[in-house]
Amino acid sequence: MDLSADHRKHLRDLAGEAGIELCAVSPNCDLSSPVPVQRETMISYVRDCIKLAHDLGSPICKIFAAWRGITLHDGLATYDDTYGYNQYGFWKSDRRRFVVESMRELCRVAEDHGIVLAMQNHGPDIVNLYSDVHVALERGEPISSMSDSTSW
Repeated sequence: MDLSADHRKHLRDLAGEAGIELCAVSPNCDLSSPVPVQRETMISYVRDCIKLAHDLGSPICKIFAAWRGITLHDGLATYDDTYGYNQYGFWKSDRRRFVVESMRELCRVAEDHGIVLAMQNHGPDIVNLYSDVHVALERGEPISSMSDSTSW
């Protein structure tokens, strides 16, 4: 995120010269955290990624609903620790609402920058169907820049 406007333009130009389409920016994020400071940090990070996508000429920012992350041990990555234990299991009923509230805010930012948000869901404990998020967003306000990444 610390790329200057000149560096972003340079990357965009290099990709264009090489015939490479920068199709998406994909931040790893968890919008479902019941810890407010963690969730706000993720929202801020995704906002910056939306701006990066815009500056690079990428039409899409692909975000995660609830990516728990990985752990590294001896140079190997694994989901075993992050998916094997849910430290916030008692917040399960609220996590979907946290995702929807975060998405509402991020959709407005994406729309302002001409970027489509593509959401990749993680874990049925958050959202069972992409249509669940669409319906929830529609109840609050119309969001035109919402897409799901079911084909990814």
